[in-house]
Amino acid sequence: MFDLIARVLAWFYDFSSSYAISIVLLTFLIMLVLTPLTLKGTRSMMRIQQLQPELKRIQTKHKGDRQKINEETMALYQKHGANPLAGCLPTLVQLPVFIVLYRVINGMTKMGKDGVPDPSYLKKESLLYQRLVEDKGEMVSFGIDLSESAKDVIQANFVDGLPYLALVGITFVLSFLQQAQMKAHRGDATAQNPQMEMLMKIMPYMLPIFAFLVQAALGVYFIASSLYRIAQQSFIHRTMKPITTVDTTIEAELIEDEPPTK
Repeated sequence: MFDLIARVLAWFYDFSSSYAISIVLLTFLIMLVLTPLTLKGTRSMMRIQQLQPELKRIQTKHKGDRQKINEETMALYQKHGANPLAGCLPTLVQLPVFIVLYRVINGMTKMGKDGVPDPSYLKKESLLYQRLVEDKGEMVSFGIDLSESAKDVIQANFVDGLPYLALVGITFVLSFLQQAQMKAHRGDATAQNPQMEMLMKIMPYMLPIFAFLVQAALGVYFIASSLYRIAQQSFIHRTMKPITTVDTTIEAELIEDEPPTK
């Protein structure tokens, strides 16, 4: 996996000759690969949102009986093909991707025993390998060394760290906007999934912390992935057809459960 990510990054660098642009293109490719999971998660959350009337009826009917509520809720999800955890998958899958990319950047910018750059995971004949050796392990793009972290640069010189802090700030803003967008589209659906609700609450704060502590290259990854997800979610919700079969089934079930009128 490390070699694969590094080689794809090297391939993008061959025609972009920019560390930052190569990382952005790699990020977009990763997000594209994850699109089927994103679509599945979005579809599942739309189903759960459609099930809200029935879920509220179950909560009212079995008020105080948590076990019964959980049993009927899971039965309802199974009946309509809804998975409350599916919405978390695209976000959770990015965690191992983040770890792999972190290791790859570390390996590509490591120094040998003689103080000469010795990039890992790359073929020596690749342009990216040669450029990293020439740049002494630095990944300077737009005036920022992407191999350095905001924390380390600020400790050395606060003024030099301001561009790095800007990356962290942009990461926070985009992460917050992304979660706000997801919450607006999903409505009360996340309330039925405490794990997802907690994940949505802490994610806007976790990513900026990571962006501050790790290499700025990861900050570029966070920013690019957030921009992609915001655009993707907007497109999906504008084009995906609403689920009408669930509504029809629920209406029939609710009518059956209504007490007869005298």
